[in-house]
Amino acid sequence: MTDSGVSATSIHPGGIKTAIARSARMNSNIADLGLDVDGSTAKLERGFITSPEKAARIILRAVERNQRRVLVGPDAYVFDWMVRLLPSRYQDIATRLSKLTMR
Repeated sequence: MTDSGVSATSIHPGGIKTAIARSARMNSNIADLGLDVDGSTAKLERGFITSPEKAARIILRAVERNQRRVLVGPDAYVFDWMVRLLPSRYQDIATRLSKLTMR
């Protein structure tokens, strides 16, 4: 630490149960993948597993402890490990998993 009085905490959230999925706009590319445009929002939202209150507690605790980087939610840890273990393949894997869960 430099004792400059300034710090930053980088937040890396997984799916947080907010209205963000409900208000997300799905475009026609979803249909091109063979997925239901109307049902995709609900399926996406089911994957959001961390409550906003829990996310806020995790974030505030990290800021209080002056942590530089914090992962929020178990899914954030899964994606973090996937990126670290399979840096050149994680995007392909995430795309395939998304297609499976959205069907």
